[in-house]
Amino acid sequence: MISKYGTEEASSEALLATLDYCKYHLGCTTPYSITIENISPEFFAETRAFLESLALSEVTVFKHMDAADNRTVFQNSCTDTVFIELPNPTNIDESGDLLVTFPERGAVCQPYTDKAAETPRYKVSSIPKYQYPLIEGVATNSTYELHSNEQKYYDALIDWINYNVENELGEDKGIIDAESEEYMRSLIEVVYPWHWSHNPDVPLVDTTADSESAGDAMQSKYVFTNKFGAYGGAEITGSIGNNATLELLNFVKKAAVSIGYKAYPLTIIQLLRWGERKPTFITLPDFDMQFNLGDGTVTECIGNIDDYSYVHGYEVYEIVGLIVDDSVIGDPKFKYTSGGVVGFALGAPMINKVNDKKMHKYKYLSMIDAVRAISANKISVKGVTYNNGTWSVEQDSIADYYVMSLSDVVKVFEHDESNALYDPVYRSDEMLEMCMSLQSFNVKAPSQLKLIHDLFSDAKLTDHVVERSFRTAEELKQKISQYLITSPAEAVQYSIVRVLIPVFEAAGYDAVNPDTSLAQLLTRWENSIKEVGYQGETDATKPEAVTKEPEVRTQTITSFGATNTTPVVPATAAQATTRTANAPEQAPVTTAATASAPAINIFKQVPPDSNYYLLLGINGEVIGGFAADFIHITVKEQLKKLFRFTLVDKATIDSVPPERIVGKESIVMVIPWMLSDLSCILKNRQDIFKLFFKDQETMDYYKVAINEMCKGVKNK
Repeated sequence: MISKYGTEEASSEALLATLDYCKYHLGCTTPYSITIENISPEFFAETRAFLESLALSEVTVFKHMDAADNRTVFQNSCTDTVFIELPNPTNIDESGDLLVTFPERGAVCQPYTDKAAETPRYKVSSIPKYQYPLIEGVATNSTYELHSNEQKYYDALIDWINYNVENELGEDKGIIDAESEEYMRSLIEVVYPWHWSHNPDVPLVDTTADSESAGDAMQSKYVFTNKFGAYGGAEITGSIGNNATLELLNFVKKAAVSIGYKAYPLTIIQLLRWGERKPTFITLPDFDMQFNLGDGTVTECIGNIDDYSYVHGYEVYEIVGLIVDDSVIGDPKFKYTSGGVVGFALGAPMINKVNDKKMHKYKYLSMIDAVRAISANKISVKGVTYNNGTWSVEQDSIADYYVMSLSDVVKVFEHDESNALYDPVYRSDEMLEMCMSLQSFNVKAPSQLKLIHDLFSDAKLTDHVVERSFRTAEELKQKISQYLITSPAEAVQYSIVRVLIPVFEAAGYDAVNPDTSLAQLLTRWENSIKEVGYQGETDATKPEAVTKEPEVRTQTITSFGATNTTPVVPATAAQATTRTANAPEQAPVTTAATASAPAINIFKQVPPDSNYYLLLGINGEVIGGFAADFIHITVKEQLKKLFRFTLVDKATIDSVPPERIVGKESIVMVIPWMLSDLSCILKNRQDIFKLFFKDQETMDYYKVAINEMCKGVKNK
């Protein structure tokens, strides 16, 4: 039999069989390309009946959105709509299992630009510390409350489960059906490592593994990796170890027994949070346990900070600890003695409004911050008063305080900053104001205690606070473009320390004497603040900011590595300010400028995220290395890359992570680079220099190293 369009009866039957397969095996319910006009009269009645049966059986899963909206959405930012396409619940294979294809993370979001963030090695990579919260999460983000960009996906997950439950169990009693539970568990296995692969106990999951046929289901399904760039196709191992995913699945299963199947969608939503919304815990409503995503452990949930009230009725702190500076001062020009009290650990007693559970809200702050905050009534401390310029401390009210080393405190609040219900680190209004003015550089406000701990041991602190600091956003931008500053965060740190140094030097040893009373201690620090005119961290960006003015050193290069130094001339405040604002070239060493030639800067900071090369001696031994970067220059009206090389010494190259060393070159290669630069000097083209040194010490190092190699060649 021939149809209206010449189709044989067998072909028409094949078409109907295809439609039948689409209906029962692929879950398709709408034959988009078939209309009444396409149907031959001979097959009209049979075809119409079949199409009507499809319409009657069309599945309606979602109550809160159109079925057409069931598609995976890419998030350009962590606040964009999140959605992962849900499978058709009628889409089952011959064995009765739901057919599911999970998307790759790249189809949903791209949270990191540096692959090191996806590995346990992120803390020994080039990733700056201020970005750690984007990797580790922040405890204050740990909430089951939904954001507006998550509501649609949460509703869809609930609708999807409801549909399956009603079809499987007949009615919704809060108990999840087997098919839905299996899908939710599989989705958790897939998305957990998307943002938590830096936890070595979080495995990737092989969704194609046949766990039923495998002798060891866990061995066949889960794969662990500590390799650099887990999502870059790196080789993976089969070791199981501690499995954080299994712990999470057990946690959610127990929670679902207690609060119903909403535990699964709420967990999935929280796992998908990244960026500035990334949490540290999975928390669930009416469930007294929480899951630590960073280490795979389950702990008691102490709730939200809003669940607590202050014991004294308002936010009043107690001195629970004195913070003693245990740093080793590395710069002899920094006239400060460590070993004394540099801060307070404060605690505000709180109590849970529901179950009377008690806790302390801790706050760590430097002596400078303590003096300014308490005297301005920004922080209330029990037993400590400031009246008419006089400090008084009731010893009985602080009898239980203990002594803490600065290094231990930093470890504590670095942990608490990610895991506490609040921010335990005090930052002054001036600190926040300064960083807010630099918001285009994405700089998080540091704490004074952290700066003391990290930078006071710098062997060249007094030099670096000049070289690596700034006074205006424009100067910061310029120094970054010239690689004189490696990162905005580092520049902010050194700029703030630049104005803290005079206060610490003025405080003197009396301020750190263990026998000094707390009232005397507070008085001495207040006097030091007034003595140098310190008004806050924003001093760092004021033209006449209080700071020790740098010395002016002029050195002329007479030969490779040889310098002549003129006598040191103290700079006036006006000279120093002008020099800092208008000449961002790296201080203090430059060649002398003349009327006919500009100053030549042969020192350059290594750009962040640079690749390194080993530099080999004449016998093949490693004597150092160099970092390579490039700039764009115009040559005959065409834009071209100019590669530049910054030499580093052997100690530096030995500290570089192996994955960032991409090659090796002979020391002989340095010669043509030097000759090229000499030619540039003759042509007044210092803008196309190729060879630089990291600093003066590096140049001195190579002077000695090359001299020794030449002696070795001569002796042969």
